[in-house]
Amino acid sequence: MQFAKAQDHDGSVFENFNNARDTLRLLLAHILNIATCECFPTWWVEHTIVPIFKSGDPIMHGNHMTIMIGDYLAKLCGSILESELSGWAE
Repeated sequence: MQFAKAQDHDGSVFENFNNARDTLRLLLAHILNIATCECFPTWWVEHTIVPIFKSGDPIMHGNHMTIMIGDYLAKLCGSILESELSGWAE
């Protein structure tokens, strides 16, 4: 069975970022530096909440889990910031 790859609002697939990480490393660092020094783009905080049915009665809201679909670049920058700040704080 083939599953569709998860996409963000722009249709980007995370595997594209992951496969090109060595090539994009300096560009991503530059984007993150600009974003932290000037201002994060407003579209980085826009997310879509999607309910996913788990099991049981589909009418009961407790039988669903939710995922948030947002921009991969924002998630990537957020995880880098979290990692750096955690290391600094410890």
